[in-house]
Amino acid sequence: MNKNKKPFTKLYRNVLSSAKPPEEKGLGSRTVGRTEAREVTVTPEILEEIYNEQNGLSALSGVPLNLEFLYIPNHPMAPSVDRIDDKLGYTRDNIWIVLRFENKGRGSSSVNDAVQAIRAIKAADYDLDNWYFPDVPYNVIFTDPIDTIILDEEYGYIKILRAPMGVGKTYTTYNKLIPELILKKDVDLFYYFAPNLENIELAEFEDYIMNWMTMDEYKEMYSNTKWKIITVGGKLGSNWSEVQEYIRRGFKVIVCSTDSSFANILKNQNGDVLDYLRSLGDKFALIRDEVHYGSTSDPIHLPKNMGAVVNPKFKARMFTIMDCFVDTTPWVFGLTATPTTEMIDDSFGTDKYRIMNPWVLPTQITGRTAWVGKIHQTLDLKKYEDDDYLKSSIRKLIFNVCSRSNTIQKLVESNAGAYPILWELKTKTTGLIKVDITTEKARKLNHKAYLDRVLRLINEIQLPDDFYYIVTTDSGWQEYDSNGNATDNSGEGNGWLTLMNDDNSKARLLIVVSKGDKGINIPSLTDGLIFRNPTPRDKSINKWIVRNALQLFGRFVRKNWGGLTLEQLNSLPYNLSYEILSQLNTFEIEVPKSSQWKQTVEEFLHPTEGYAIEAAYVLGGWPYRRKVAA
Repeated sequence: MNKNKKPFTKLYRNVLSSAKPPEEKGLGSRTVGRTEAREVTVTPEILEEIYNEQNGLSALSGVPLNLEFLYIPNHPMAPSVDRIDDKLGYTRDNIWIVLRFENKGRGSSSVNDAVQAIRAIKAADYDLDNWYFPDVPYNVIFTDPIDTIILDEEYGYIKILRAPMGVGKTYTTYNKLIPELILKKDVDLFYYFAPNLENIELAEFEDYIMNWMTMDEYKEMYSNTKWKIITVGGKLGSNWSEVQEYIRRGFKVIVCSTDSSFANILKNQNGDVLDYLRSLGDKFALIRDEVHYGSTSDPIHLPKNMGAVVNPKFKARMFTIMDCFVDTTPWVFGLTATPTTEMIDDSFGTDKYRIMNPWVLPTQITGRTAWVGKIHQTLDLKKYEDDDYLKSSIRKLIFNVCSRSNTIQKLVESNAGAYPILWELKTKTTGLIKVDITTEKARKLNHKAYLDRVLRLINEIQLPDDFYYIVTTDSGWQEYDSNGNATDNSGEGNGWLTLMNDDNSKARLLIVVSKGDKGINIPSLTDGLIFRNPTPRDKSINKWIVRNALQLFGRFVRKNWGGLTLEQLNSLPYNLSYEILSQLNTFEIEVPKSSQWKQTVEEFLHPTEGYAIEAAYVLGGWPYRRKVAA
């Protein structure tokens, strides 16, 4: 919890508010019933004592009390001070702390009646055979902000749309932002760019556009519009003249490329492309995915923004590219789950970044993401010199990945006769290992889990026959079989992503250095092993900058229900759907035991500003009977 927050003072203020006379609370004057304020003799210190005496659990139900929920308006699970005897005031011997919904639900009934009601609910809990997940408030986090942006049509700054990983930033871009700009502003050309090739799923983007024909608001536009999606740059990309030709022929064009390809196009065409794009004015839209990456506006801001030293050679290339267009078009956007300090803090750095939408609570997206089974902060950096120590963690990851799939496969084999829908279940689970780059120093000291060493250790471990692994580096990717032999699958593009997502592929493990851990979409990821220890720190406030670490955690939050819909899950007996979700839609990660990773875990699981929810919050019951991390 933020050290500046004082939850028991907050709880005490709630008591004072509840104790006010009805008239002061806006309930009107009364001639019967209570007209005076209730007695209050407790203090924040007494409330904290009671909380500790209750071991942080509700006095009525035994449910863990999460103090962070006090800061979420009207949260039903927030701690609440309940008067045991409704006729008496808020005194030390007449109060206990319960959940808000328990307090409201009890009303003026007796303690015995309240306890019996809770027991009845608990007894009925196992009879609930339907899963329920709240609707993601897309209108609040995306739809309304985009409508406002288009209506205001403001120039001069980069508009940041943020949301946790897996919530649908890219989907919203292609199914709301782009079609709205075509429909309402007649934009002709969209340039979508991202740091790496794996962030650009052309087939997925084309599917999104085909989806327009099924959407009532865009059906007519789709049928009356010629559109083309093109990749530029690289060995397989088109050249810029093709883009201009399609525009000349009246097409709405979406161009996709990596950051470097876009920069090279602007650089190598003698400024003609830059001039052309600027000349399009508000008929051009620029959209950068993963905008947090390399977005610092000036070298002097590197220490606070990135935890790096001031580097005069830093050109702020990505910021400069985007800034080139804010005066000619109002449609300059950045998408991210982890905004930088410059984007968040108005008093720091450039004023050209502006966040346009609110954050969404992790509890509001439980039906869109995977859930945290456990993040183990157990790796001892001082033991990295020991090969056997590293192999132990690698073996454990491989065992966990295989165990999940085997459990689900047995479930299918045992129950598909009665429930044929199980034959459609995708049972593949996969893992990810993050390693350090191989250097001569690392070889000499043997103090890091560097790539070549980890590959050697994996080859010393006897992998299951159907357990292949893929290595991604800046120079490309290569698949290896269970004996460590290179297969025919390799390349420079994102073909490895297709293999990892192919349920029939033997690729079960992804080993990444600096490529393959940003913005990738692999729903089958259930287990991770992160050997690296993040080091960037904002020394001015002595706080680690864990944006990249959070992004790495974010690779595991993609929803995986085995390809089944909610309706199909609810058509199964509860014990079967529970097993499917607990095996496929939860993930475990092992990281070093360090202050950096401790901060990362706290930010990742923060109840109001975090990115994911613990499985215990959704699943309850064994093996998830433990307190949800605050």
